[in-house]
Amino acid sequence: MAEFTQYINKLQAKIVKYSQKAKTSKRLALRIILWNFKYILKNLAKQKTSYTDKKIHIGVEALGGMGDLIIAAKYVCALEKYFGTDVIIDILCNNKDLCYKNVIFPKNSVYTKEDAPNYDLYISFIRFPVIESYIPNRLNKKVSAYIETVNQFHQKNLFINKNAFLGLAISMMRGRTRENQGDINNLLGMDKLDFKLESNLDIYSVLQKFGINTPNYITIQTGSGRCWENIKNETRQWPEEYYRRFVRLLKDKYPEVQIIQIGSKKQTPISGVDIDLRDQTDMEEAFSLLKHAKLHISQEGGMVHARHFLRGGTSVVLFGPTDERFYGYPENINLSRRICPFACEWIEDDWMRKCIKTGCCADCMQRLTPEFIMEFVKL
Repeated sequence: MAEFTQYINKLQAKIVKYSQKAKTSKRLALRIILWNFKYILKNLAKQKTSYTDKKIHIGVEALGGMGDLIIAAKYVCALEKYFGTDVIIDILCNNKDLCYKNVIFPKNSVYTKEDAPNYDLYISFIRFPVIESYIPNRLNKKVSAYIETVNQFHQKNLFINKNAFLGLAISMMRGRTRENQGDINNLLGMDKLDFKLESNLDIYSVLQKFGINTPNYITIQTGSGRCWENIKNETRQWPEEYYRRFVRLLKDKYPEVQIIQIGSKKQTPISGVDIDLRDQTDMEEAFSLLKHAKLHISQEGGMVHARHFLRGGTSVVLFGPTDERFYGYPENINLSRRICPFACEWIEDDWMRKCIKTGCCADCMQRLTPEFIMEFVKL
C-alpha cells in the first residue's frame, strides 16, 4: 500500500508540473507516459540493496543551502533516535556540500549521489521528507509505518513540494518553525530534541592564525549563502551602502571591538571592517569564529542557523522576504519593518530576484536602516 501511495503522490505532482507547461492534452499525455516508463526503469534498478546484514540502511539526501543542511542534520538525529539501533543512516549531498561534512554531519558517512550505495530506504529532505525508494522486505514495522505516514502526508498536501510558501503556511498554522518543519505528525519529537553542532577548535589558535588580536570581536556577513551568491541584488540582501553606514556607526559606538567579515568572496565586501576573512577560512574555522563572537550580524541565512545550533549566543538578524516568526530563534534580535501583510518568500518562483511590491530591490530591506538597527545593538 505504501508503494502505491508513493507512486500516486509522485504521479499527481508530475501532472501538476507538466500541465503548467504542456500546450495540448496530447503533449501532456505523452510526457506522463514517458515519466511512467522512466519511473518503472528507475525503480527496477533500485530494487537490489547493497547490504546483506541485519541493519536497515537509510540514505538521506540533504538538499538546499547551509541552513537547510543544518536542519537536515537535526532531522537525521531525530530519525536515529526514533528508529534506534536497528538503522544506520548515511548522508547524500552534492560535491559542493562535502565541505560541510566535518561540521554538520561529523557522525555520519557522507557520499555524493553518484558514489552512494543502494539503500534499503532512500529519503530526500529539504522542507519535508520525501520517500524516494525502499525495499519492503528489508524494513521493520516501525520503519514501514513511518513511510506510510510520510506518503499519506504528501497525498493530503499535494502542492507543498511545488510551492514552499504553501508548506510554510501549513507549518505556521500548526505552530511549527523552520527547524521542526519536517517532523510530520510530531512523530520524531524534533521540538524537544536537544540538537547542537560541535566546534572543538581552540579559538585562540584560530584568532592567532588570522591576526585577530582580541577575543572582543563581532562577525558580520553580507549575502545569504552560496546558493544565492550568483544572484545580483538578491532580495534578502541588505543594501551595500547600509552596510558601510552601519559599520561606521558601530565603530563610533564601540571603537574597541574588532569587526570581522566572514562568508564568500562573491558576497559584497564591506569597507571599514577590521579584518576581511571571506573565503580565507575553512568551515571549521568559520564555525569557531562564529561560535565565540560577541555578536553576529547579518541578514537571515545559513550562518544564523549555524550560530544558533553552535550555542554561540545572540545574533542581530535582518528579515525581509523571509518570515521572522518562522525562521527566527528566541535568543536572537529578529528585526523586520515590512509593511506587506506577510513575508513573500516563494509566493513567486523568482522572489529572490525581485520584490513583488517594487519590481526590483526589496522594500522591506530598504526600510531596515542602519540607524534603526543600531538601536538594538548592545555589547
